[in-house]
Amino acid sequence: GRTTGITGLDPETTYYFRSFVRQNGQDTYGETKSFTTPSLRETLDADNVSETKARMNAKLDLTNVQYKSLEYGFYWGTSESSQNTYVKCINLSEAVFSYQLSGLTRNELYYFKTRAKPDSRVFWGEVRSFTTSDIDATVETLDATDVSETKATLNGKLTVNSTETWQVSVWYLYSNKETTLDELKTSGIKVSSSLENGGSF
Repeated sequence: GRTTGITGLDPETTYYFRSFVRQNGQDTYGETKSFTTPSLRETLDADNVSETKARMNAKLDLTNVQYKSLEYGFYWGTSESSQNTYVKCINLSEAVFSYQLSGLTRNELYYFKTRAKPDSRVFWGEVRSFTTSDIDATVETLDATDVSETKATLNGKLTVNSTETWQVSVWYLYSNKETTLDELKTSGIKVSSSLENGGSF
């Protein structure tokens, strides 16, 4: 059998071919076959995900691709159908590139995909997703202090497991009679404190 090499093909494209022989002005054709050139980009899982941050990752293999200009980056958003925020990347190291997002909403599902544009051709990666974490917090009611005839200091302890800055409003509920939690929610008196990266209130 004979082999023939061809170049200049597009990535991620299916090509069809068949051989033929011409004898005495007549063509005889062989069976039609096909092959698909491999993808040049792949969206990878996000990492470094916290309450308000995440790093999107992708891989781009341009080993056999000829191009004069290249643009690549990510589209992302809060739904699979509306990933319409684009961020452009500039550093390609060992075919892997990343973009660090910040200012995200806690406990929110995000979607992202990569886009590579060598010259005027555009290639998309598959859609991936990540969910930002919520603040892991526990609250403990402590004994009241400085109790006098008309005043008292209410105390509590808030424990937050977070690598990021946070601010929270803490509410106390109190009543002049022993009551259930549901009754306290509807008839209790509310006072609040605001905490910023603190522990006790």
